[in-house]
Amino acid sequence: MRKNKTYEQQKKFYDESNCHESLGAIFLYWLECGSTNVKDIQATYREGNRECKEYLLDDLRHLCKDDIKTYHQLVKIFLFGHK
Repeated sequence: MRKNKTYEQQKKFYDESNCHESLGAIFLYWLECGSTNVKDIQATYREGNRECKEYLLDDLRHLCKDDIKTYHQLVKIFLFGHK
């Protein structure tokens, strides 16, 4: 497992084709399309360093401003590993 990665490193690693605007958009895509299971989403979140996690949560808060339920669902996945 990759550990202590920055936001930029995570974005570059998981968005090889550069088709998502941010790391938060990648997590939303994974959640909505179901292509990645919950444990993998949690593991990917945990790979980031503290700054990466804080920036990701801010990014998701911005992306989910009209859908707070989705934001809370992702936070539950990050912290507890389930929807």
